[in-house]
Amino acid sequence: MRYFKNILWAAAAWLLSGVALHIPSFFISGVIHPALCEWFPALFVEYSPVSQPEQYAVMSAALSIINSTLAIFIISYFCIRLDNERMEYMISRTEGLYTFRDGAALYFPRYWKADLAVALTAPLPLVALNLFIPERLPAPLGSLVGDLLSFTRGYTDILGTVGAVFVMCLTLLVCRLVSGALSIRTWQAAWLSDIG
Repeated sequence: MRYFKNILWAAAAWLLSGVALHIPSFFISGVIHPALCEWFPALFVEYSPVSQPEQYAVMSAALSIINSTLAIFIISYFCIRLDNERMEYMISRTEGLYTFRDGAALYFPRYWKADLAVALTAPLPLVALNLFIPERLPAPLGSLVGDLLSFTRGYTDILGTVGAVFVMCLTLLVCRLVSGALSIRTWQAAWLSDIG
């Protein structure tokens, strides 16, 4: 039951991935990358889609993968951090009095299988939609579906469907494990500040 709840919660959160993608897209593509191109023009080149279409496509693909990966991390972090069952488990076993090493030794053996199950299943619905929904749809519906699938298309357009599924599942697993490690400290701090 714990696995099913985690999968359902993560799959629902992935439906918001198009929204989450706007955050790294704004910072990476809109602020950081242009600044790096201006400050370090020898290392970061701003290619023109008109005069340098091949280089521009490669640059856009790289930015798309970076943005999508950061969006996966954002989604993963909030799914783990806001999972009350995980926090209650940690607190009920320790009363919040644990070192990071002790907390990790308690947390990861219990939750790594659930995180693996989520990583193997959560990306699949959006990838399936990406395969079966036509690229051209009527205007209002097309915009909504485009936002929903923009996250997945960052991977599928570059890696193909099989490669995208593999990379997304692996990335999601790593992001969930890192988010768990970050949340171990956060749960402890939240609990101790409430009782302090």
